[in-house]
Amino acid sequence: MVEVTWSDSCGQPGWQRPTEPETMAEDYFLCKSIGYLAKRNKKLIILAGGISQANDFHDLIAIPRKVVHSIRRLK
Repeated sequence: MVEVTWSDSCGQPGWQRPTEPETMAEDYFLCKSIGYLAKRNKKLIILAGGISQANDFHDLIAIPRKVVHSIRRLK
């Protein structure tokens, strides 16, 4: 089990003044996902929400390595 901290895209609906997008704090983009480490390579981190006795994965999420801030192993 690992916790991955990563940045996601963020948007705001409706009309905005040109200076307002700069006020969007980085906290809005920061995400944390917890799961079983299904795969890890130079391009992706893939987490699974569950794993069966036959090693089948459930609820996969693929996170591009370019947006990963940290990977922390959980006890």
